[in-house]
Amino acid sequence: MVIKLFLLSFSARTNEEIVAIILKGDSKAFDVDVLKAFIKILPDNTEVSYKYKDLISLYNSTALAEGY
Repeated sequence: MVIKLFLLSFSARTNEEIVAIILKGDSKAFDVDVLKAFIKILPDNTEVSYKYKDLISLYNSTALAEGY
């Protein structure tokens, strides 16, 4: 919810445009405060790895159930 509200402040840009600007490293598109706010709402590496492991285990258990 917080991310969606934050991204609404960029109403003129789509999510894909925002990602492309960040990947290009265009320093004129966003100021430092906006990038710091992005960092605050993004998950850290450990949270991402836990969610990835949960997703893989869910996929594996589902695939085994269908193959039975």
